[in-house]
Amino acid sequence: SPWSVLSARGWVGFTRYAMDARFLAYREGWLSRRHALIELDKLQAVTLKQSPFDRRSGMASIRIDSMAADPLGGGIDIPYLPVAEARALFAVLARRCARLLTEERPDLVLGTGGYASGPIVWTAARRGIPTAILEQDAFPGLVTRWLAPRVRAVFLGAPEAERHLRRGA
Repeated sequence: SPWSVLSARGWVGFTRYAMDARFLAYREGWLSRRHALIELDKLQAVTLKQSPFDRRSGMASIRIDSMAADPLGGGIDIPYLPVAEARALFAVLARRCARLLTEERPDLVLGTGGYASGPIVWTAARRGIPTAILEQDAFPGLVTRWLAPRVRAVFLGAPEAERHLRRGA
């Protein structure tokens, strides 16, 4: 409908981001606006996404999860970026995420399940940093099932969860 087209154009026209050495500022919306200020030192996960529509149109989206990026824990999506710009932004943000492990040099990285802890636990495990997962549910989530063979220990809140995990490291 014409209203949908007008609404979409307005939304895209008002979506912007800016980044400096410490923060990424983001705003979106036309009729209802949303603003977010993300502290780059608190990045947890960054994802580059492309739907079939995005690929056909030469666009991509960036998903950013950060401690306190959104009070409701939803993270931030920056959609409709040109592919080259999205890849460049993703590379910068991914390096910031990985830099945390280099600078902090943790003795242990503990993931508490959920998709936000997956990338940092996986990166730490690949770097040889001791890793563990804490899983509270009786049926482990996808990230816990995927990481279980790659981490040194999985701490379970329910013993029946063990049968859903593959043996590994």
